[in-house]
Order: sequence, then structure tokens, then C-alpha cells
Amino acid sequence: MKEPEQKDVLKSIERGLEFLKNQQNHNGSICLNNDKTWDIWDTVHAVITLINFPSYKETTDRSVDFLLENQRPDNAFHVSSIYKDNQYCMETTPLCAYALHATKHKVNDIIDFIIKKQNNDGYWESGIPEIYDKYQNFPSVTGQVIRTLLKLNHEIDDIDKAIEWLIKKQKIDGSWGSFFVYYDSPYYPLHVILEALYLNNMKDNVCFKNGIDFIINTQNKDGFWVSLDQKERDKPSPEHRTSLALYSLLIAPSDDHLEQINKGINWLESKQKQDGRWDGGYFVGWPGKKEDIYATSISILALKKYEQSIKEN
Repeated sequence: MKEPEQKDVLKSIERGLEFLKNQQNHNGSICLNNDKTWDIWDTVHAVITLINFPSYKETTDRSVDFLLENQRPDNAFHVSSIYKDNQYCMETTPLCAYALHATKHKVNDIIDFIIKKQNNDGYWESGIPEIYDKYQNFPSVTGQVIRTLLKLNHEIDDIDKAIEWLIKKQKIDGSWGSFFVYYDSPYYPLHVILEALYLNNMKDNVCFKNGIDFIINTQNKDGFWVSLDQKERDKPSPEHRTSLALYSLLIAPSDDHLEQINKGINWLESKQKQDGRWDGGYFVGWPGKKEDIYATSISILALKKYEQSIKEN
């Protein structure tokens, strides 16, 4: 198999970054066609990608200003700037905390809000009223919180309880399941939770290994990943799922998985659009909500991780 060349990877990254830059709106948000459906969510993912590239500082700073303008009175964030003040999202909030911290803003008040929302059993709930009660505590929510707090080197009194809760929620197949309001894909919670476990020094733990095995075992022979549910409706694209799967494999890349990683990177590069984006498909259950910003942001991060692994070897 042809190993992806570093120069091609760097070229794909630059094209993707230019796409994100070109989607910035006058208010600093980064979302397609100024669609405010999930403008905070899309923007924070773009920011988390752009902060890795100093030449895009001006774009990043404008987007950070947009995030700050949309911080709620209680210091939390929602997925969208059009939501009411009494709603928040416990996946968007920690992501915003990380983005703001990385751009030299104080986030103590945001962290305090997050810590206070931890359940006695160790998990966090989404906070979005529209989500069914039984999926308020979908594992990716707790994974997002733990991942962010560990990235910020913030001490968590009940981290052991939270990690234990996550481990108990892992499925027999190694995944943490999927649900349509969480991208209808097992690769979404996997990329968040595996990084949280890695940051908690658990890459040799059986739950981390089982999660990686699930990803390896579900790769298509052509290199991409799809939903185990093959009934295609308006849902995130193979590019979206593949970027998340590759990101997971590149958290702690193993020589044993080089063939699968290379095959996935080759496939992902081949699917980049002329304008630099990766087609993200649609958010399930939300007609018309395109996921190109998110898919492109994660694809760039996966490619960056891959490029760094090339340098290290």
C-alpha cells in the first residue's frame, strides 16, 4: 500500500484551513451560509483546529470574540446563539473552555459551572432539554468534560468515579454505542472517550484497547468507516465518521495499526473537495443541518496528528 506522503498531507491541511477561514461570517462565527442552527458548536470546533496554526491567528481571534459574546450569564455555552438563556450544552461548554484557555482567556468560572453539574454517580448530563431523558447522560458528555479538564490540568475530585462510570458504560464490542442526536455513530463517543482515557494515563487499560479494536474491526476494506446501520438517511457522511475513527487511532498510534491508518488517510485525502472541505453529511433529525465545518475540522486534526507521527518516526 502507498504510504501517504507528508507534502500531500500538509497540502490537504492547508486547503482545509483555507476552507474554514473562508466560512467565517461578519460576526466572527464559522458556519455554512451563516446558518445559526449550531453556530457556536461549529465555531468552537473550527477554533480548536485553527489554534494549532499560528498563521490563522486573526481568524481565530475573531471567532473567539464570537464565542465570548455568546457566553451565558452563568458562564456556560449552548450549541447555538439563538437559544434562550436558560439552556446550555455540556458538550459545547467544555469545548469552549478549552478553546478560550488555549487563547489565553480565563476560564475558572466556566470550570466552576461544569464541576457543579457533576452527578453524584460521577457522570454529567447534556443539559439540552430536547434530548430524551434516558440519553441525557450519553457517555460522550462525560467524556467531553473529562477530556477538557485533563487537557487544562484541572484537578477533579471525583475523576475516579467519572472514569469508573465510563468504563461501566462500554459495550461488549468495545464501543460506547450510538444515538441519533449524538451523530448516529459509535465513532463520535469513541474519539472523545478514548482521548479522555489516554489523558488519564490509561492507554494500556483493556477498555482503551477494546475501543481501538472496535475501530480496527469495523474499517471498510477500502479504508473508510461507516455506520453499522447501513440504512442511509440524512445522516453524517462516511468522511465524517472516518475522520473521527482516524482521530481515535492517532491518539496513541500503534505500529500494529499502520496499515489501517495509512489506508484511512489515503481514503480521506481522496475525498477532499476542490474548495478544501470534507463533506460532513447531515445531522440526523435536524433537516438541512450540514456537518461540513465539523467534518473538516476533525479531518484537519486527524491529518495533523498523522503528520506529527511521521515526524516522530
